[in-house]
Amino acid sequence: MFFLGDEIVYNSNYKREIYYFIFFIAFMILSIIAIVSIKRDKKDKIIRSILVILGLIVLPISLNIIDILVPTSEMYALTAVQMILIIPFSFAIFEIIDKGILIKWIAIISCVFIMWTYYMADNTSYAALKLTYNQAYSTTMRIMDRIENTTNYTKDTPILFGGIVGNNNYPRTSNLYSYTIGSIVNNVVFHGTYGGQLGTWSSFIRIFYGMDVTFCNENVYRAIVTGEEYKKMEIFPSPNSVKVMDGIVVVKLSEDPPLPY
Repeated sequence: MFFLGDEIVYNSNYKREIYYFIFFIAFMILSIIAIVSIKRDKKDKIIRSILVILGLIVLPISLNIIDILVPTSEMYALTAVQMILIIPFSFAIFEIIDKGILIKWIAIISCVFIMWTYYMADNTSYAALKLTYNQAYSTTMRIMDRIENTTNYTKDTPILFGGIVGNNNYPRTSNLYSYTIGSIVNNVVFHGTYGGQLGTWSSFIRIFYGMDVTFCNENVYRAIVTGEEYKKMEIFPSPNSVKVMDGIVVVKLSEDPPLPY
């Protein structure tokens, strides 16, 4: 959940989920008060009350419209931005109800609090991304060094990266990742698919190492990563994690890498 859980953004490490819970309770109570306090004739009051109730019913549906339209997809930071709209909508209700200055000051203090936690999370996220890049760079350097020192390797020898560089290759021991914005920042640098090999891996090695490498074709990739010889290999950086198979330098980064579509 966007507000009360950590599936999309991290809330619990900053205790935002407590604020959100109280915030939503206040929103529901003040919405009821807003309906009751409508000073109109009976018919107009009924119509406005129905509209407010319908609005409250439609609101969660509209905020989750992407998940409804594409049920096979997942909600994540880039497709859940609309969730934030509940906060200004709620403050609009607070403005309607408030006859003094108390709720306005509470709203202002709440905004400052929530902005401060996101400020901290944003800065932590940049530090975590820098750390992730450093880990990916150093790991790639070790991989390329092992490849170049593999017997019978030449610059024209095709390469196969089985899987993705992740916690199996450089365990994350820093608590920094627990205080970022969320999983979108904490993902590993490279894609673990065959297409990721041709994209992120190839670009990373060419740009940061000045090397042009050739990857094996899709059919060879599928045959090797599903074979028994690959399964017997150990995960990098173990000694048996890099070897030549049928003229291909194979680097095993994880078990059961995803197959090409």
